[in-house]
Formats: sequence, C-alpha cells, structure tokens
Amino acid sequence: MLFLCIFFFSESRLNSISIHWNVESFVNVLMDVFGFDVEISSDNFIPLNEAALFFGVDSLLCKCRVWLEEVTSFKGIQSPQLCLDGLVHIWKYGLELANDYILQLCTSYLAMNFMWALSFNSYTDVPDKLLYSCIQHPDLTVDRLEDFPILLFIKRTHCDAPFNCFHSEKHLCEAILVFLNANTTKSEGLSSSDLCDKVRAWDLSSKHNIKRLSDNLDPTISVSFWNMLVSVVYYQSFYVYQKPFDPKNTERLVNMTCPLYIIIFTVSGKRRCGFFSKFADKATSTILSLARYPSTNSTDLFGGGDSSQHRIRLTKYTQKIDVSSCPQITAGVFLLSVLPSCETDSMLRKIIKKASMNNGNIGESSFQISDAVYQNLSFEAVQELDISNCPSLSLESAIDCFCKLFPSLRTLRAAYYLNFKIRKLRQLVQKLPLLANIDLSLDIKPVIPAQVSIAVSSSVLIPESSTASLFYTSKPLVSNIIRLTLEGRTDLRDSDLCIISEVCRSLSYVNIKGCTSVTDHGISKMILICKRLKSILACDTSFGNGSVVAFSSGISTETEQSENNSQLMVFKLLTLHVGGCHGITGKILSELMSRADSLKSLCVRDLKLVDDALYRFSGVSLEMLDVSNTEVSFAALSRIIRRNPDLKSLKTRGCIHLLRQESETKERKLFNPLYTPEEIYYELGKSCKLEEIELGWGFSFFSLEALKPAMRTLRTLLVGLGGSLGPDGLKLLPAICPLLETLILFFQVISDSAITDIINTLPHLQSLALCYCLGDISPLSFKFRMPNLRNLKLERVTPWMTNGELATLAENCENLVKLSLIGCTLLDSEAQAIISSGWPGLTSLHLEECGKITANGVRSLLDCHALEDLVLRHTGPGIPRNFITYATSKLPMLRKISLDICDSREADFDVPTLLDRCFLSIVKIARCKLRKNTLDFHHVEAHRTPVHKETLVMVWNSNKLVTTVVKERV
Repeated sequence: MLFLCIFFFSESRLNSISIHWNVESFVNVLMDVFGFDVEISSDNFIPLNEAALFFGVDSLLCKCRVWLEEVTSFKGIQSPQLCLDGLVHIWKYGLELANDYILQLCTSYLAMNFMWALSFNSYTDVPDKLLYSCIQHPDLTVDRLEDFPILLFIKRTHCDAPFNCFHSEKHLCEAILVFLNANTTKSEGLSSSDLCDKVRAWDLSSKHNIKRLSDNLDPTISVSFWNMLVSVVYYQSFYVYQKPFDPKNTERLVNMTCPLYIIIFTVSGKRRCGFFSKFADKATSTILSLARYPSTNSTDLFGGGDSSQHRIRLTKYTQKIDVSSCPQITAGVFLLSVLPSCETDSMLRKIIKKASMNNGNIGESSFQISDAVYQNLSFEAVQELDISNCPSLSLESAIDCFCKLFPSLRTLRAAYYLNFKIRKLRQLVQKLPLLANIDLSLDIKPVIPAQVSIAVSSSVLIPESSTASLFYTSKPLVSNIIRLTLEGRTDLRDSDLCIISEVCRSLSYVNIKGCTSVTDHGISKMILICKRLKSILACDTSFGNGSVVAFSSGISTETEQSENNSQLMVFKLLTLHVGGCHGITGKILSELMSRADSLKSLCVRDLKLVDDALYRFSGVSLEMLDVSNTEVSFAALSRIIRRNPDLKSLKTRGCIHLLRQESETKERKLFNPLYTPEEIYYELGKSCKLEEIELGWGFSFFSLEALKPAMRTLRTLLVGLGGSLGPDGLKLLPAICPLLETLILFFQVISDSAITDIINTLPHLQSLALCYCLGDISPLSFKFRMPNLRNLKLERVTPWMTNGELATLAENCENLVKLSLIGCTLLDSEAQAIISSGWPGLTSLHLEECGKITANGVRSLLDCHALEDLVLRHTGPGIPRNFITYATSKLPMLRKISLDICDSREADFDVPTLLDRCFLSIVKIARCKLRKNTLDFHHVEAHRTPVHKETLVMVWNSNKLVTTVVKERV
C-alpha cells in the first residue's frame, strides 16, 4: 500500500483533511516507487526522509539511510555533498525524531572532522548540545587544517585573534573558548568575565551546584552550554598536571580527556583571558617546575588514580601531532601519556618512572616488557610529528618511543636540538624507515664570516654526553628521505655530508643554509652522489664553483647512459638559493643560469656580477627571485619579469643600480630597454600575481600605481632605503593590498592618518614594522585595536612613548608574541610590569635605548615565561652580573640573549657554564666606548656618549663552544 490506513489517524472522524505536500518530495517518492533513481543531497534529505516515513516507503528510507552513512563516513578533504549548516540541520531533524542513529552519525562526523567545522563562519552557531557531544566523542580529531582550502579567521570575542594554525590538541580549548565567548555575548547583560567570576565562585565538584549556577545566571541558556563552560574552566584547571580537585573523590564533570601538552606561550597568554587567568598562572607555575626539576615532579604524575587528564587525545584518524615548544616533555612522560591505563601494568610504570628520573631516557628493557602493549598501541594514521623546541626531551630516546607508536611516520620536525649528531641519521632512518621529510634546523648563528670583521675567535670542545644510543645493524639501508633541513647547524662538516649522501640517495631537497663549516668540495661531492637533487638552499655557506660544476656534470640515474645534455641535473634544478656564497664567480654563475631552464626559486642576494647571469637565464617558470643587495640593473631585472609571468615573490631591496638604465655590456646592448621603470612595473602588474615583494631604490608612488593589479593578492610588503611610498601611497595600501599580512617600512615618511588607515582597514595584518621612519606620528596612531597583530616593531619612531602610552598599546595589541622597541627613552622600570602583564605570551622581546627600564634590575620581564629571544641594550645600568644564568633558570625556552656592558650593575656579565646554559645556544654581549662630543667645548666630560666598540658572541653546537669577538653590533 502506498498510503497508511487513514483510520489510524486522530483526524479520521473529520469530513476532510488538509495535507500540504512538498511537490518535489512527492514526485521523488513516486519515482522511487516506480523504480526510478532518486538523487539525495543535504538539501533534500530531510523532506525525502519525512515523505518516506509519511507514506511508508521503506526502499526510500533505506536509500536515505545509506546516503547519510556514506557522507558521514568521509574523513579528509571534505566532500561538497555536506556542509556544516547541512550537518546541523540533519542533526536537529534527528533530535526532533529522537532518532539516535542520525544523531550518532552526525556527532561522529563532526568529531572526526572537527577542524573542517572550524573553517566555517557558522561554527559558533553549532548547537551547544551537538558540540558538547562532539567534544566527548572518542573519535574527536584535532589536526590537518591545511587540508581545507578555506582560510580560517575566527573572530574571538575574548581576544579577537585569528586561528591560523590548528595543528594539534592544544588548540581544542581555544576552539571551545571561541564558541563560549560568541554565545555568552548573546545573553543580554552577561559578559565573559562575569561568567568566569561566577563559575569560579562555586564548588565545581558538585553537579547540583552546576545546575544551581546555570539556573541563577540565565535560564535561557541550555544545560549543555553550562556544562561546556564549566568544562573549559575545569579543563584548564587540569591543564598540565594541575589537580585542584581530587579525582579519587570527585566525579568528572564531563567525559573530556585533558591534553598533557600545551606550548608555554599559549598558557602564558591566557593569563589575560577572563576564563583562564588564575588557572593559567597555576599551569605556568607547574610547567616551570617540571622543566626545572623533571625527575622529582614527573615521578608523581602517574602515581595512581585517574590519569586520563594527562593523556594526549589520539584517535585512529589522527594524522598530525604537534607537541612543539613544551619545556616539560620527556620521553618517559610522552610514552605514558599515550598508553591507556587499562593496558599499562604497574611494572611498566615503574620502569618509565625510573627512566624519567634519568632525564627521560628509556632503556631497551622497558620496550621488552611493554611489547604486548605496543601491539595494541600503534597509531598507523599518524604521518607527521612535531617535537621542535622541547628542551627536556632527549631526541634519541624519543625516537625509540616513536618508532613503535607511529610506524607510518613520514615527517619529523625536530628543530632546535643541539645535541643530535648527524652521524646518528643512519640509525634514525633505520628506526623510522618510512620517513621522507626531516627538519633538524637550528638558529642561524649571528657571525657569518663574509658579513662581519672578526677580531678574535676561539673554540672549546664539549665532552660527549652519555645518552642512549640507537640500535643499528650493518644491513643495507634503503632510505625514503627526499627532504632534509639542516639550516643553521654549524657542526655539520664534510664527513656528515658524506653520511647524508650515503643514507639519502633519493634526496631531492636539502637546506644547509648557514652551515658555515662545510666546504665547497664537500657540497659538490654530495651533489654528485645525490643525483635526484633538484633543490638546494645553501645561502651563507662555502658553496662555490665546484658545486656549480657538479650540477652541470652529474647525469641523472634514469638516463645514465644518455649523452643528451637535457638530462643534466642542472636542467632539472627547481630551487637554487646561494645568497652570500662569494665563492661563485660571475662566469661560472652565468654558465649555470644558461642551463637552469626549470628554475622556480632563485636567490642570489649579496652576490656580485649577477647581471650577466640574469641575461643568460632563459627560464619562464620562475616564481621567486631574490636579488637583494646586488648590482643588478633595471634592464636585466625587467627582462626576467617579462619572461616569467608566474612570479609571486620579488626581492630587490638594496639594489642601488636599479636607478641606472644605461647598457654597458654586450649582453645589455642586445636588450636595449625601451621602457621606463614605471612601464616595467606596469608590465609586472599586468602579468603577475604577487604574494611577496621587497623594494628599495627606484620604487616610488608612481610605481605603486603601476603595480596595482599584481598586488591584489599581496601578503608581504617591505619598502626599504631608497624607496618612497609617500603619505598618499600609504593611504592607498589598504585598497590596493586588502590581504596584506606583513608590512615593513624603513626610512619612509609616515603620518597619523596613514597609520590609522592601515590599522583600521587591513583586518589580516599580523606583522607591522616601522623602522627609522620620519613624519608626524603621535600616540593617536595606536589608539585603535589591532587584535590580529602578532609582531610589532617600533624602531626610532616613537620617542614620545611613556609608560601610559605603552599600557595603551598593550591594551590595543593584546595578542603580540614578538615586540621590538628602540628609542623609547621616556620608559622607566614600571614598563617591565606593563610588558609582562600586557603580553605574557611573548616569545621575542627587543628593548634598546629605552630609557631606564632596567635601572633597578630585571624582575617583571622574567614573568614572560615563553621568551625564546631576549635583547636588552642601553636600558639602564641595573642588570646584575649573574643575569644570564638567572634568566635561563627562569625562562626554560630561552635560546638567544643579547646584552650590553653599559647596562651591567658591575660593568661585566658572567658567562654561563655548559650546565648552567640550559637551552641557551647564542649569547651576545656588546661593549661600548665613550666618545667626546666635539660640538660642546665647555662640558666635554659631561657630554661623553657611548658608541659601539665590539661584540662578544658565544655560539654552542653539538661539538663545541665557539667564542668570537667582532667589531660590528650583531
């Protein structure tokens, strides 16, 4: 029967019944009854399902069920069949029908694709009950934002900052906080801070009190919402080992597993948030305690009771794990955090506790005992792991752990590990055979021989540490490594390049930028062996003529017997970055460029004789070109621009010869340019879509007008010495470059109105640098909120800044992680508290010639516990002699510190020992000399001014400490 019996309806006694049918749904029902195909989508699922229920068409009900199962089982780049709004509508429909099956499918789909949901502006409109169920779901996965093409800019009402990177578990709390703030502000007369104060005032250990709290505050807000609010506060209270409530005696408010790891600058930054201020202070204190005394505190972490709050949420769908910048992590703690308590025997816990007392090293015995556990604890989906910047983690011990937990690992990011030696690469690859991408980069040392004048240099060898060595056999090794980043590793030598050549025969990309200990011979030998190499980044190394010749003489393995020149490695070269490599002569470089037709990225900054090389370049696929600080002519540059319409990044800062248009060489005469600079910029604007550009000499307001079409997609703009935007150009920037994220201006004429326009009309601006600029700029320029700003440099543009104006700046730019102030001479010691309370999550702080900030010592600044880079120069002579060692004990993430003897209370600073330096890798101490003021003949002694004399630079690597004295300030 097509229709259900009408006598079963309550309207059976009526003379007539009015039924409003959806014509399209009724037609689809008839089509299904007569065997025709029915197309189901998120738009018609609900009416089709209702019609099938009403008319009792089981076949159509089955098709609707199958369709929903198919679209909600998808994981990865989302199918266009289902959007967030459609998912919410279907979930609400299931809620009305009390259909648990529909509710379960929708909740599971949202949990598996949580990052996908965050990419929608309607994320904050998701029903609180659905979001709450999603957070509780065992398949909740928080990673892989890069799979989604939509740029995520969620406006947070508590700090209005965008989420640019949701890479791991640590951002789940942020996502919940976004939802809570967006929804609490919808309640009239109720602010986020009011909510937090009232929540904290109640005993959250009782569900009865939670209900009373929600009843007293706002009866229109659902219980699920209040549970989620309390969950966030409770969640933060458990963040990083905190136990304000006893888990043995307290029933968990929600079934949320709390993550073990959160980067310290995230926790520190929450100290300004109304939700997390008190709890963030406790969490920060615990992190610091664990970082300083890992053996004492980590032993008590898993001492019994419910340890679920210390676990990392991993599901079978998790593909990326990011635990970077966690100073408290050790290998033992990491292992316990992923082991389910029901499968972990007490013996294993004792062994790992013992290992954690030995700096996190885990012996082989622990793995022999836990083999049974590992068989059921292998996360096959995990392909990417980031453990960068974790000072307490022993990389070698951690690898023993990772190889069993993540057998499918393909990308390992382990930056800032000084003690890892390249000779261990062979064992690393054997432990993780599927690895294809390894990042072992370090900070590039400030002393590049070609850039500074070295007065004295010495080195001291560092004794070998007794760390666990990786198991290794002599079996033939087949490596899948195709991408290797070793940037800044000054301990890298030619012998290490030989190991790399042996282990990584499939290498196609290598980054050895700043590796100053390797020679041209060693690099050329690696190139000859790694015949698939297509990209090399070797800026500021000894890369020279021998390496260039190696590219021209090596024949790829696929056509080893062919004599065709088109098969040479140079013809397949995609990336060549050799900026600062002065061992390359102009003739050899020109020969290389004449054959590198496939180049997409080229950097020849700081080189001479690049003009002829650019004339010889015949490629048409260039996307990035850096000729900064070279003698390139406008004619040669214009030729490159016109032949490469795909150019996205152009850097010409410091090229003073761009002002000249004369042709001097034979090659230039052949070209004989006919265009003016503005016409060439017009050509660039017409053919290219730029994303990054750095300009200087020869650039003017008229050039900006010509570049308009190309700058619609621009994200980074730098205008340096010799370039001139002018006030009118600055005012046009928001209209010309609406997507601008980074703006850096040197020696430009600026004004309050121009800066105000930039601040108010560039919503995506994250980095702003005003350096040595002129013009009428006042505190009015910074009276507006810049919630998205992450990096701010004000160098010699705000001499009027007082403590009050600094506080205003902190209020309006509350999400900064990097701050540089130079020439703010009116600041005093109270500015320290303003900085630490206003920007507690700073990772980089540069204060130079800023009044008397440190005249009474350094106290509050050390409350910025996430600092990785600290510069204090000419800020007041109150810094104690032992400050460097003291700072490293207070700042576990500190890697670089720069001071000036002028600021020392005792006219000197103690140099840290190997044990005292903690995570420190670079120390710079500048020294000044007094210079007489020759213009004042009456008060010569009173007007002596300090001028720079020399800088002591100390750089640690895995092998030695290198101490250098240079004449420049670095």
